[in-house]
Amino acid sequence: SVDVVAAAAKSAKTVIAQVNPNMPVTYGQSFLHTNQINYFWEHAAPLPELPPPSLENSKIIERIGQYIALLVDNGSTLQIGVGTICAAALRYLSNHKDLGIHSELITDDVMHLMLKGVINNRKKTFHPNKIVTSFCMGSKALYDFVDHNPHVGFYPSEYVNSPANVARNDKLIAINSAIEVDLTGQIVSDSIGHQFYSGIGGQVDFSRGASLSKGGKPVIALPSTTQDGKVSRIVPFIREGAGVVTTRGHVHYVVTEFGVASLRGKSIRERAMELIRVAHPKFRSHLLQEVRKHYWVPHYQQQTPVDVPELGDIGFKKLKINNESFDLRPLYPSDERRLQEFFYSHTKETLQLRYNAVPTTMTREKSCTLVSVDQSKDLALCIVHQKGSAVQIQAVGRYYYIESQNSCEVAFVTREKYQGRGMAGKLLDEMIRIARERGLDSMQAYVLAANKPMLSVFERGGFKRLPSEEPGEALLKLDLKEGSE
Repeated sequence: SVDVVAAAAKSAKTVIAQVNPNMPVTYGQSFLHTNQINYFWEHAAPLPELPPPSLENSKIIERIGQYIALLVDNGSTLQIGVGTICAAALRYLSNHKDLGIHSELITDDVMHLMLKGVINNRKKTFHPNKIVTSFCMGSKALYDFVDHNPHVGFYPSEYVNSPANVARNDKLIAINSAIEVDLTGQIVSDSIGHQFYSGIGGQVDFSRGASLSKGGKPVIALPSTTQDGKVSRIVPFIREGAGVVTTRGHVHYVVTEFGVASLRGKSIRERAMELIRVAHPKFRSHLLQEVRKHYWVPHYQQQTPVDVPELGDIGFKKLKINNESFDLRPLYPSDERRLQEFFYSHTKETLQLRYNAVPTTMTREKSCTLVSVDQSKDLALCIVHQKGSAVQIQAVGRYYYIESQNSCEVAFVTREKYQGRGMAGKLLDEMIRIARERGLDSMQAYVLAANKPMLSVFERGGFKRLPSEEPGEALLKLDLKEGSE
């Protein structure tokens, strides 16, 4: 530990040093001259060890770790806190490349990633090729690893935690935890009501530094409920006596086992809807009811079941189209403004082909209705392009369940820039697979006969044209039971 010890030793009137041969020798700013020490006490003592946290039987923590890992790009520099969540995140980074470390703390998991070559610090823009830290805590293997290791530099907290120094690292990802988060994004991490739980640590410094870093991401991660599942940790307002450690302006992402809430640049209304989405499902209705008391969310905006388990554990899929990265995911209630922007991006021709008319407006109420989908019954998927916390919808695919026929009606629309690149086909493939898993008998679609590209998408998906009662319109149908044996 160099952190605050260096400052204490330099400012104290009397300094007593224990000389312990078991302590590792570390580089950086970790030396005191003998004339700065008043008394020496030679005594060999074993170093306190902290075993790596076990993630067995902790599916919630592992899921949070998976989501955090998805926010980390190759070449990023990491700051991590202590605990199981940060350990889980590090263990899901083993397939990443060229990561760096600028963090108060390093642990055994950092050592393992460095030995694997995942952490090599090559892409760091501040102290390249070197880990920068102020203390380490872990096993004897970790202490042996940092001993005389020129690739690890220990520096005082005033240097490591300086937001200006943190920001000198491009793509700095600050990963910290919290006790509770309110629906505006305020972070409580040092107290439970009036009871103080810990100090504020470096969370404020690193969140501020990451928000100033080029491509940086301040991330707060926490389970959605207390351990017994009885109390939501995403709350309408922080409890009496609790203190705000990190302000709502310094948090870009909040991660729970239910997903990632993107908060940067969002209005209070959008923040509330994002955070309700990643809260535990049994608390979502109550949170929405509470937030409506302050008129932050209008009565017509609903919180519907948003999870589509058929998309897998993380709830979305990564796509690569013409060397561009996209996410295929459910349409969320918090997407209402993005859906408006998507609508207004369409040309008259696209609107005519999609709606058989040219609607001129997409009101907020209409947009809210379209994103408030009960995904357990109907289905609304989208393909989005995400740059930092900015998200743009590129394509939307829906099906509406027809209970009397155990069937559904399908429709798509794609942003003009990406038409002809296979997005509608990818959405259709996912919807066919999900419809089969849900036991539907068939799927059908009504397409204008003039919309030849969309007809081609459905026919490639196995749909067959049938006679239609409407002139100029084609009816297509897919029998999901055919050949299913």
